[in-house]
Amino acid sequence: MLISYPLANLFTKLPRSQPWLRHLFNIGVSSFYLLGVFNLYWGWLQLMVSSIATYVIAKYYNGHRMPWVVFVYVHCPTLRGADER
Repeated sequence: MLISYPLANLFTKLPRSQPWLRHLFNIGVSSFYLLGVFNLYWGWLQLMVSSIATYVIAKYYNGHRMPWVVFVYVHCPTLRGADER
């Protein structure tokens, strides 16, 4: 966990003009922690699916209720077919 501080410093050095590089860095660091350190494979998969679905809804749903659609999708897992444990 102590590697987080040097990684945060490295993140601030990434150029703001290349947001894709900063996003890729965030995905890489979170994947390292979730998969490599904590062995949370299902948690990583859930995070990726929720993130991609949120991005797709925000990009392609142009209605004024888009924030509510994303909110319901993210916070109501029974509506998207996820089982409750």
